[in-house]
Parts: sequence; structure tokens; C-alpha cells
Amino acid sequence: MARILLVDDDASLLEVLALAFQEAGHATLSARDGTAALALVRPIAQVDTTSDRIETAIGAGDRFQAFRG
Repeated sequence: MARILLVDDDASLLEVLALAFQEAGHATLSARDGTAALALVRPIAQVDTTSDRIETAIGAGDRFQAFRG
């Protein structure tokens, strides 16, 4: 089982994705923006990330730097 963080500003999409991953046996966390996502992942020792696009509030380079601490 994986623990998956879903980040999107579309609450309906988050709900659908969370349900799909949960039905596949995974645990999910959800955040509506990058700032909220960082607050959720900071306590986690290892984080793998993927993105469908660069977020406007936190760019890709800044996001990866923030994950490193």
C-alpha cells in the first residue's frame, strides 16, 4: 500500500481521485494548493513526487527545494 498525496484546486477531482486510489488499497491525503501540500509532506521522511504541470504559486524548482527542506 502506498500513501498518496493528491493536490489540486478542484475539490471534485480530488474526491474522485482519492476514492479511486482508496479503492485500489492506497491511503490518500488531499490538499487544495502547494502550500497546504508542503505542510502535509514535511513530517514525512521520504517523498516521491510527480506533477502534470507547474503550479503557479510554487514553481517546480521551488517545489523540489521545499521538499528537501
